[in-house]
Amino acid sequence: MKYVLIAAALLAGCATTPPSPAPVVMQAPAPKPPIPPDPYLGMPGDEAYAIQHNQTPTLQHGISLIYPYSQDLAYPINCQPLEGTEIILGPGEFTSEKNVIIGDPNRWDMTIGDGVVLIKPARTPQTISSGPQDPVPEVHPGAINMNTNLHIHSNLRDYTVLVRVRRPLTQQVEWYYPDSTRAQAA
Repeated sequence: MKYVLIAAALLAGCATTPPSPAPVVMQAPAPKPPIPPDPYLGMPGDEAYAIQHNQTPTLQHGISLIYPYSQDLAYPINCQPLEGTEIILGPGEFTSEKNVIIGDPNRWDMTIGDGVVLIKPARTPQTISSGPQDPVPEVHPGAINMNTNLHIHSNLRDYTVLVRVRRPLTQQVEWYYPDSTRAQAA
């Protein structure tokens, strides 16, 4: 019996093991909110400065005339006979022939590409004669003071352009977008 009590005491000591501690639950850190790209990064300095200071000047970069975009404005473009003007839409914008309308299609030529509209005065046939017997048809570039309007509807914006034959020639037109840039920066 003595041995039974010792064995029971030994077994009782082994049978009562303390419960294992509760597992520690580690929570992953909350994901950081994505940082939007800086809308001013890669933008020409004068455009960024103008937008940041709530200014909207018309800018000149080489041959490009750069207007601040507003849907409520009509932008003047000066064309010259025998010269083309390139109208460049914003990044990611495109249009098609059915979305570009010119007021006077008989006296203006247009070519529409991906994000670009090219415009120039059309050659207009005129008959010039030195007398009643010998009329000579000649082809002349567009008339002086020829004006019309141009509407461009892109996948993102609408543009209204006042196209005219005047000096100095506007070789290339682009836009910068103050409202969109400010909204991205906010």
